[in-house]
Amino acid sequence: MQRWSAYATEAFDDVTVWNVDYPTDVSFVAAAGALVDGFYTMRQYGYRFEDVYFIGYSMGGLVARQMVAMGFPVTSLITVCSPHHGVNRYIFTRGNEGVRSLQKNSPEILSLNNSDRDMQMRSRYLFCSVAHTFKLPLLPRSQPEDTDTVVSGNSARGVKLGVKGMSVLLHMNNVMDEFRGNPHLEGMNPLYFKHAINRSIEK
Repeated sequence: MQRWSAYATEAFDDVTVWNVDYPTDVSFVAAAGALVDGFYTMRQYGYRFEDVYFIGYSMGGLVARQMVAMGFPVTSLITVCSPHHGVNRYIFTRGNEGVRSLQKNSPEILSLNNSDRDMQMRSRYLFCSVAHTFKLPLLPRSQPEDTDTVVSGNSARGVKLGVKGMSVLLHMNNVMDEFRGNPHLEGMNPLYFKHAINRSIEK
């Protein structure tokens, strides 16, 4: 997320940019709880959290949404390639607790998507997805795929949640790029989303 931090620092005046890390071996709910506790503890050192803009990539988008659901104040929240309805079915989710919390219809995702606080704040959200095209041998044209290979477009845009969404279409050189997961990783490039980011933050 260093590119996102650098972009925000350069693009917006009078902001303090925090590149926040969190454990990925626990559920996104547990990670959000630890961050909320940490930020609130920092208040005693003079830090104020009254005009907060979240930009969350992949699991980080759910961590940020969960923080909001827990009552953390937010002015605007942008997520990129985040599995609001879960990761693609073929993604291996039997690993650690963090990965399991991202599977489709996990208790954590169902709870977040039905959170009253989250529902109240959705007018402040923008969910971004990455789609891609790839070229198969013997076919005359590239085939479009509304997925970043890890998260489907519908999941990343939270289509069942009534949130503003946008999609970026990438053109992959060949089908092998798809299997390397590059489209999902391209969500770390803020330049694809800068116009939407500017509109959300400058309101």
